Parts: sequence; structure tokens; C-alpha cells
Amino acid sequence: MFLDSCSKIFYDTETDLDEKIFHTVLKEFLEATDLDCKFENNMTFIQKVKTIQNNLMRNLEYEYINLLSEILTKYGYNMKYEIKDAIFDLSNLEKPSKNKSAIKSILTSPIIQDVSFDGKRKFIISSSKYGDFTFELASHYFKRNKKISTYIRKNELPGYCHQHAYFLAKVFPDFYAITSLCSYYFKDIYYHSYTYDTYNNSIIDLCYNSIMSKEKYYSLFEAKDISVILNKDIDEELLIAERNTNQPKARYELLKIALYKQYLEKIESEQKTKNLKL
Repeated sequence: MFLDSCSKIFYDTETDLDEKIFHTVLKEFLEATDLDCKFENNMTFIQKVKTIQNNLMRNLEYEYINLLSEILTKYGYNMKYEIKDAIFDLSNLEKPSKNKSAIKSILTSPIIQDVSFDGKRKFIISSSKYGDFTFELASHYFKRNKKISTYIRKNELPGYCHQHAYFLAKVFPDFYAITSLCSYYFKDIYYHSYTYDTYNNSIIDLCYNSIMSKEKYYSLFEAKDISVILNKDIDEELLIAERNTNQPKARYELLKIALYKQYLEKIESEQKTKNLKL
């Protein structure tokens, strides 16, 4: 299959290495425990391991929890993902005040020592290893903004980061749309887009229904910027990217721009290497 230059960059960057590592982790854990685990059809290995982890935490099976943690660590597990998953779970509660069960499960993590909630919109996750992470629920923060609150209510939030950031660009023309490469569970990295609120120095990430200080967000996501665009300039940059590349029409706008910028960097790097050899 022919791939345009930008698509090749994308597929070379987002690999399935983590899926293979999770397969190894799952195999090693099940062989060591002889647990009879039932999984839903079409689950990925990542989902299977997370399901086991959540079930063990729910049942407080500490011996198995510790064993699974040891195996994950052995293969280079990114422990910060425990905090990211905790934010995801808390921010997606149907009723944030009904959080007792979720917090109980989260506190079985070896790196999370406390979770607090102000009763309305703000959670604080405390980790002796990584520090405190405070985040506000975007759904509450924007509850008086009809356009955003309707969007949050009607759209699926997880997994559509590029779409969310592009939507917010139309609402906040003086904020920035950022596309970065972020660390995944083990060795993989992935493309992720979000909104930078310049006035409050915070990141709005609707995938996580959250708003967090930029410093803490970057520390947690280990984000490395590819594209930082003033929202009011996105359409102009998109036009340039589409005019100079042959990317799929259905690809998200911000991802198209980011891949085009990576392509330009690649060409520049290759040219520099070529000049050095002359």
C-alpha cells in the first residue's frame, strides 16, 4: 500500500510495541497465578491487563496486585499512567460527588497516596513519588458556556483529542492549539492535541474532561511539542499543509498540520546531513 510522506511519519511514530509488551505481561502474570480470567470479545491486551488490574484493586487482592505491579515494572511500565488513568476515571464519573468507590480503587495504586475533592469541580491527586496534581472538571468549569457545555454533553470525549482542540479553537481564537508527542504505557509515544489557555497558563484537555496547570500537565504527559498554533491562525496553516501534502481528507485538521511540520523538519534534517557529507 502506498503511503504519503506524512502518513509514513505517522505510522513510524505510533507503533504497536506497547500492545506486544502488554501481551508479554499478561502471559507472564497468568502463568504465575493460574487465575481464570474472563475477557470480553475484541479486548486488546492493554484492556485485558487493565481489567485484571481494576478487578484486583476492587477486590483488594494485594498479593496479586503487587505481583502484577512487579511484572509491569520489570518491562518498563510508565507509572505516571496510574495518575493519568486516575484523572480519566474521576473526570468521567457520572456524578463526581459519588466517587467513593473510584477513590478506593485508585488508592490501591502504589504511587497514589491521597485523593481529595472539593465537592464541586476540583480534584487533587497526591503522589509521594511525583507530587500533587490538581485538576478541574471542564464540564463544570464551562457549565455556563452553552456552546462548550452542549458539545461536552453531546460528544464522546475519550479518544477524540484533535477534534476537541479544533472545536475549542473556534471558541477561543486567542488561545493556542498544541499537538505533542506524549509518552504511552511503556515505550510507545502517541500524538495528542489539547488547548493552551494563555490567560490562566493552563491546559484544557476534553479527552480527560479536565483543566490543569501547564507545568503539571507537561510533567504528567511528558509532552514534546510538534505544533503550537494560535487558534485564529489554524485555518491558514491547514490550507498550507493541505496544499503541500497528499494526506487523507478524513484526517483531523490539527494532526495534518503537525505531520506536515514533522515532514518539513525531516526534509531539513536530511538536507543538513547531505550538506555535511559534501
